Amino acid sequence: MERLIYEFNQSGGMKQDVLRGLFQVFAVFLGRATTQVDPVIQNKCVGQTKTFFKLLDQHFATLKMPADYARLMSVTPAYLNNMIKDALGNTTSYFIQQRILVEAKRLMSLDELNMKEVAYKLGFFDVSHFSKFFKRTSGERFTDYKRNVAA
Repeated sequence: MERLIYEFNQSGGMKQDVLRGLFQVFAVFLGRATTQVDPVIQNKCVGQTKTFFKLLDQHFATLKMPADYARLMSVTPAYLNNMIKDALGNTTSYFIQQRILVEAKRLMSLDELNMKEVAYKLGFFDVSHFSKFFKRTSGERFTDYKRNVAA
């Protein structure tokens, strides 16, 4: 919710896309959190899910693997992935990739950075790897996306 409010108060061409993505994640989270589950288990999962997303917001530029977040949370990668998938319907990797993609789009539109600068800010030291990541996760090339946003 805090991230939604922060992005809402920002200006820039990608504001709506960023908000839409964050709102979808939030809506899925709320939907899963309100299903009929044992309250003790549900509270534990909700707490751990919040912890995961808090850690993700803090470390997405440096930690890219689910195992990294599992280690910070003192759980196994399989447990973290199953908990996130059961609660939200997607894997831990999916949410890590989406968070990186949202930040890439934000950096590109607000700061008007080129692909190399965005890649380095997000912890990618190989620009071609970032380019492939961006195309795979967004469905279009970075330069095409930037050109469409500018238009």
